[in-house]
Amino acid sequence: MSLIAKYHNSDPMMDMTLKLFVGQVPKNMEEPDLQPYFEKYGSLVSVKICRDRDTKAHKGCAFVTFEDLDNADQAMHEMHDRIALPGAKKEMQIKPVHNDDSKKFEKRLFVGMISKSLTAPELREMFEKFGEVTDCNILFLSSVVL
Repeated sequence: MSLIAKYHNSDPMMDMTLKLFVGQVPKNMEEPDLQPYFEKYGSLVSVKICRDRDTKAHKGCAFVTFEDLDNADQAMHEMHDRIALPGAKKEMQIKPVHNDDSKKFEKRLFVGMISKSLTAPELREMFEKFGEVTDCNILFLSSVVL
Protein backbone atom coordinates (compact mmCIF):
# COMPACT_ATOMS: atom_id res chain seq x y z
CA MET A 1 0.00 0.00 0.00
CA SER A 2 1.44 3.35 -0.99
CA LEU A 3 1.64 6.26 1.40
CA ILE A 4 -1.02 7.97 -0.68
CA ALA A 5 -3.47 5.12 -0.14
CA LYS A 6 -3.27 5.64 3.61
CA TYR A 7 -4.59 9.18 3.24
CA HIS A 8 -7.24 8.72 0.61
CA ASN A 9 -10.60 7.02 0.58
CA SER A 10 -10.01 3.69 -1.17
CA ASP A 11 -13.61 3.34 -2.44
CA PRO A 12 -13.24 3.08 -6.25
CA MET A 13 -16.51 4.94 -6.73
CA MET A 14 -15.09 7.99 -4.97
CA ASP A 15 -13.25 10.83 -6.63
CA MET A 16 -9.73 9.64 -7.51
CA THR A 17 -8.07 13.05 -7.35
CA LEU A 18 -5.52 13.74 -4.65
CA LYS A 19 -4.39 17.06 -3.22
CA LEU A 20 -0.76 17.41 -2.16
CA PHE A 21 0.66 20.04 0.18
CA VAL A 22 3.93 21.47 -1.18
CA GLY A 23 6.23 23.33 1.20
CA GLN A 24 9.43 25.31 0.46
CA VAL A 25 7.97 27.19 -2.51
CA PRO A 26 9.96 30.39 -3.13
CA LYS A 27 7.85 33.49 -2.62
CA ASN A 28 8.62 34.79 -6.10
CA MET A 29 7.14 31.63 -7.69
CA GLU A 30 3.55 31.72 -8.97
CA GLU A 31 1.19 28.95 -10.12
CA PRO A 32 2.37 28.92 -13.77
CA ASP A 33 5.99 28.61 -12.55
CA LEU A 34 5.21 25.69 -10.24
CA GLN A 35 2.91 23.77 -12.58
CA PRO A 36 5.58 22.28 -14.91
CA TYR A 37 7.34 20.57 -11.99
CA PHE A 38 4.20 18.53 -11.29
CA GLU A 39 2.42 18.15 -14.63
CA LYS A 40 5.24 15.99 -15.96
CA TYR A 41 3.87 13.28 -13.62
CA GLY A 42 0.32 13.49 -14.96
CA SER A 43 -2.78 15.64 -15.43
CA LEU A 44 -3.44 18.26 -12.80
CA VAL A 45 -6.77 19.54 -11.54
CA SER A 46 -5.26 22.64 -9.94
CA VAL A 47 -2.17 24.40 -8.61
CA LYS A 48 -2.83 26.96 -5.88
CA ILE A 49 -0.25 29.10 -4.08
CA CYS A 50 -1.20 29.68 -0.42
CA ARG A 51 -1.71 33.35 0.39
CA ASP A 52 -2.57 35.36 3.47
CA ARG A 53 -6.29 36.16 3.51
CA ASP A 54 -5.82 39.80 4.34
CA THR A 55 -2.54 40.86 2.74
CA LYS A 56 -2.54 38.32 -0.11
CA ALA A 57 1.16 37.76 0.64
CA HIS A 58 2.69 34.50 -0.60
CA LYS A 59 3.06 32.02 2.28
CA GLY A 60 5.82 29.90 0.72
CA CYS A 61 3.67 26.83 0.09
CA ALA A 62 1.06 25.52 -2.33
CA PHE A 63 -1.55 22.84 -2.97
CA VAL A 64 -1.32 20.72 -6.12
CA THR A 65 -4.23 18.44 -7.04
CA PHE A 66 -3.66 15.51 -9.39
CA GLU A 67 -6.39 13.77 -11.40
CA ASP A 68 -4.85 10.37 -10.61
CA LEU A 69 -3.63 8.95 -7.28
CA ASP A 70 -0.73 7.03 -8.84
CA ASN A 71 0.60 10.17 -10.52
CA ALA A 72 0.44 12.07 -7.23
CA ASP A 73 2.20 9.20 -5.47
CA GLN A 74 4.99 9.16 -8.06
CA ALA A 75 5.47 12.94 -7.89
CA MET A 76 5.63 12.85 -4.11
CA HIS A 77 8.12 9.97 -4.00
CA GLU A 78 10.40 11.44 -6.66
CA MET A 79 10.42 15.05 -5.46
CA HIS A 80 9.77 15.10 -1.69
CA ASP A 81 12.94 16.14 0.12
CA ARG A 82 14.92 15.68 -3.15
CA ILE A 83 14.18 18.62 -5.44
CA ALA A 84 14.74 22.25 -4.51
CA LEU A 85 12.88 24.80 -6.60
CA PRO A 86 14.93 27.66 -8.10
CA GLY A 87 15.44 30.27 -5.38
CA ALA A 88 14.53 27.87 -2.54
CA LYS A 89 16.91 27.24 0.33
CA LYS A 90 15.70 23.68 0.91
CA GLU A 91 14.11 20.80 -0.96
CA MET A 92 10.35 20.72 -1.43
CA GLN A 93 8.31 19.08 1.30
CA ILE A 94 5.42 17.22 -0.31
CA LYS A 95 2.70 15.48 1.72
CA PRO A 96 -0.78 14.23 0.90
CA VAL A 97 -3.67 16.26 2.29
CA HIS A 98 -6.00 14.06 4.31
CA ASN A 99 -9.20 13.54 2.37
CA ASP A 100 -10.80 10.89 4.53
CA ASP A 101 -13.78 11.81 6.70
CA SER A 102 -12.37 10.04 9.75
CA LYS A 103 -9.56 12.62 9.76
CA LYS A 104 -11.93 15.54 9.21
CA PHE A 105 -11.99 16.75 12.80
CA GLU A 106 -8.49 15.72 13.73
CA LYS A 107 -6.30 18.66 14.59
CA ARG A 108 -2.67 18.30 13.60
CA LEU A 109 0.06 20.87 13.62
CA PHE A 110 3.36 20.52 11.81
CA VAL A 111 6.18 22.50 13.41
CA GLY A 112 9.34 22.78 11.33
CA MET A 113 12.83 24.08 11.88
CA ILE A 114 12.99 23.09 15.57
CA SER A 115 16.26 22.67 17.40
CA LYS A 116 17.83 19.23 17.08
CA SER A 117 18.25 19.19 20.85
CA LEU A 118 14.52 19.71 21.57
CA THR A 119 12.80 16.63 23.01
CA ALA A 120 9.19 15.56 22.47
CA PRO A 121 8.26 16.25 26.15
CA GLU A 122 9.72 19.77 25.86
CA LEU A 123 7.80 20.41 22.63
CA ARG A 124 4.60 19.07 24.22
CA GLU A 125 5.05 21.39 27.21
CA MET A 126 5.41 24.39 24.90
CA PHE A 127 2.01 23.68 23.31
CA GLU A 128 0.04 22.44 26.33
CA LYS A 129 -0.54 26.02 27.48
CA PHE A 130 -2.79 26.41 24.40
CA GLY A 131 -4.85 23.28 25.03
CA GLU A 132 -4.76 19.50 25.26
CA VAL A 133 -1.95 17.81 23.34
CA THR A 134 -2.92 14.22 22.60
CA ASP A 135 0.23 13.19 20.76
CA CYS A 136 3.63 14.68 20.07
CA ASN A 137 6.22 13.24 17.69
CA ILE A 138 9.50 14.58 16.43
CA LEU A 139 10.49 13.17 13.06
CA PHE A 140 14.16 12.72 12.32
CA LEU A 141 15.63 12.26 8.87
CA SER A 142 18.54 9.90 8.78
CA SER A 143 21.12 10.96 6.28
CA VAL A 144 23.42 8.53 4.56
CA VAL A 145 26.88 9.76 3.70
CA LEU A 146 28.61 7.88 0.90
